[in-house]
Amino acid sequence: MSETPVVPVAALLDAVDRCRYAAARLERTRAAAGHTSITEREALRYLRAASARGEPCTPKQLGEHLGITTPSMTSLLDRLEASGFLTRVPNPTDRRSSYVQLTLAAPDRDDTDPLAAHIAALCAAIPLADAEIITRFLIDLAALHPTTTTRTGTVQETQ
Repeated sequence: MSETPVVPVAALLDAVDRCRYAAARLERTRAAAGHTSITEREALRYLRAASARGEPCTPKQLGEHLGITTPSMTSLLDRLEASGFLTRVPNPTDRRSSYVQLTLAAPDRDDTDPLAAHIAALCAAIPLADAEIITRFLIDLAALHPTTTTRTGTVQETQ
């Protein structure tokens, strides 16, 4: 009977830390090069997903997803609209509201992420059962909320 090697938790934590550091380093490189910000890319990703589901998206929905204020959302939409990535269209059922939608000029993942093709190749090489486990782990990891630890060692959630 052969046993499947188990990755120790410490090695997994180290790998997560290395991924977080690499992502931060890539983000600093993008910012220095004047490319789209992480918030802009997440807004575009969210709008692509909403469009793929056939769901309209309001600026309020997008702002809530991004966790940004109304003035910040307005600035973000102004920048993305000026860059030709999206447009605001009237909501046919509510004159006070509008929808945000991608334009044909909106970049796809490969345009906004120089590693997208490499990541896709790595993902394609993972066996289906492992991919399901990794997917669940990454979704759970992404869903974590920022916390702070007090001097007494208790953890408090921040808003």
